[in-house]
Amino acid sequence: MRVLFTLIVTIISLNSVVVAEAKEVDQDKLDRYLNSLYKNDKAMLSVAVRKEGKLVYSHAVGQRKNDSKSLVNSDTQYRIGSISKTITAALIMQAVEQKKLALDAKLSTFYPNVKNAEQITVKQLLSHRSGLFNFTNDPLYMSYMESPKSKAEILEIIDTYPVNFAPGEKFEYSNTNYVLLGYILEDIYKKTLHEIVQANISKRLELPRTAVGSKIDISKNQADSFYYADGWKPATHTDMSIPHGAGAIVSTAPELTQLLHHLLSGDIVSEASLQQMMKVEQGYGLGLMKYPFGERSAFGHNGGIDGFVSNAAFFPEEDITIAVLSNGVNTNFNGILIGVLSIVFDKPFELPNFAEKSIELSLEQMTELEGSYSSADLPLKLKVFIQDQQLFAQATGQGPFPLTAISPTTFKFERAGIRIEFVSSSDSAKEFVLHQAGKAYRYSLDR
Repeated sequence: MRVLFTLIVTIISLNSVVVAEAKEVDQDKLDRYLNSLYKNDKAMLSVAVRKEGKLVYSHAVGQRKNDSKSLVNSDTQYRIGSISKTITAALIMQAVEQKKLALDAKLSTFYPNVKNAEQITVKQLLSHRSGLFNFTNDPLYMSYMESPKSKAEILEIIDTYPVNFAPGEKFEYSNTNYVLLGYILEDIYKKTLHEIVQANISKRLELPRTAVGSKIDISKNQADSFYYADGWKPATHTDMSIPHGAGAIVSTAPELTQLLHHLLSGDIVSEASLQQMMKVEQGYGLGLMKYPFGERSAFGHNGGIDGFVSNAAFFPEEDITIAVLSNGVNTNFNGILIGVLSIVFDKPFELPNFAEKSIELSLEQMTELEGSYSSADLPLKLKVFIQDQQLFAQATGQGPFPLTAISPTTFKFERAGIRIEFVSSSDSAKEFVLHQAGKAYRYSLDR
């Protein structure tokens, strides 16, 4: 479903050419949306919006620990997961500007025992083109992720995996790349990554709540993370020695918007370095992703670690920076982002009605809706079919997803923010409207 979402958003961006000026943020609507998500056990969030460098919105909902009395606020620290990669990449580019490192330097200069080290460059690590296996994908990772690991131990773990492809051959996301980049920074500066972040980012930009994380301490206004199973339950606790430069940084939503705004405004690295970071191939640059929202494009990164899920994005044409940090999600996070962005940019967006109750349909009612449907608006066909007494839909080239009935003609797939409403046409042909990302697409039964 993530692929379906991406295809739809990409097509929306191609169909729009005029960028409307962003209006003032509807703070009341955004407050109501976030409050509703928490009240209905859908998500716990901290959201910040910065326009032209000025903080124009900040609101947090949820709990810091397994106690509804310990609530988060806008100064609460969250683990930001892979958004850390953007910071690590910026630090690497600073080192390049200081002539302490070169983008074409070989990994073998620092870690000759890593497979293919004599062929892998620093730039290939930054752009996920090294071919090194992503060590966090190994099933064994779950058995040690909550225990401290030394650099030597992580290097030994990395060495156990075969390479996936020759350096530079293609893009493939791998946390291994950024763990190694974090180690290289420590070797260059003869300091810990924590000290490097403090000196080159936190103190320089006056971000006292942005740092390399350690064990979560609720008394210091740090959030624990959760998963939902008949109530919020504590998630795992990755030891931060393991993700290192790939995902060990903590921050707050307001500070993260400030950091990203400074970076994309050229205040952390030079314009030349920034342009290299923003040169995107297959969706990824050097520590930065580029993704569309309607007619707009943003640079930023997403993150996920334990129960934390996050996204930070900078929209250069509007000079708007948005950070959404969560320590517990029980719905589709992409759907939440769409809601937040829609409100920020004054796009059509109806607040979800969480009071809606699902109903059961008879086999006869579901059979009436089966078929293959096409749209003039999207090049994706949708097949509607019954499997194991459940109605499903499946887009071209994608996996099937279940449709939850709200009425005999209205269905939703909450995790992807999809709503399907069957309608009557003038010639009695079967049709439906697919709602996603604030857009509506009409589908008709193939004849």
